[in-house]
Amino acid sequence: MLTSASAKNNDKVSLKTLISYSLSSYGMNVIYNLTAVYLMFFYTDSFGLNALAVGTLLMVARVIDAVVDIFIGIAVDNTNTRWGKFRPYMFIGAFLVTLTTLALFLSPDLSSAGKLVYAYVTYIAWSISYSILDIPYWSLSAAITKDAAERTKVVTVPRTVASAGLWTVNVVAFPLVHFFNGWAGAVAVLCGLFFVCMMFTVFGVKEKHVVPRHEKQTLKGVLRLFFIENRTFAAVDHLVFYYRNDCQHP
Repeated sequence: MLTSASAKNNDKVSLKTLISYSLSSYGMNVIYNLTAVYLMFFYTDSFGLNALAVGTLLMVARVIDAVVDIFIGIAVDNTNTRWGKFRPYMFIGAFLVTLTTLALFLSPDLSSAGKLVYAYVTYIAWSISYSILDIPYWSLSAAITKDAAERTKVVTVPRTVASAGLWTVNVVAFPLVHFFNGWAGAVAVLCGLFFVCMMFTVFGVKEKHVVPRHEKQTLKGVLRLFFIENRTFAAVDHLVFYYRNDCQHP
């Protein structure tokens, strides 16, 4: 009993760890809401793109992102380094998101077609970069503690803190644009805030409970798990099978 209680106490999440982990949620939502709320405005009012073209861009990027997320998840699942399973991706992702976010809000002197190509390349690159960061970040919560109550706290507190990211962007975005007389300076400040927050998590949170995968995860295995072993899909498949049989043999 004493050993069990001692192990449980050792798995408590410290205030330092909770703050360090939550800061990334805040920083990520600063960047996410910057693009979600203000990028369309920048594209149409400052960069001179057509609203319909921008809408198409966002839709195409979402489709690409959905496919790429599968491969990112597989890569993270197969990773096992001396620095951890998740934090290396967060470190790389923080750099990539910073660079691509800065690129999103630049206004290079290009033709109309050139601007659209630039927007496609930079936004899709940003979307992929954000996934490289976001997927391991939320997966990291499972490696911080095994205690169910503590894990709930590790997830709920960052989600609550995340709302402050939206509030920050809404309050300071346009004043910063006015102060720097353009988007580039304003975005650089917000990217700096984001990057500092990410480093608190990368260097301030330990992966205490990571079990190395002995068999490499593969795309075939993921698809099999999703479409064949998933009970929901299996149930639908059976319903379709019986429905077809009933229709063919009244």
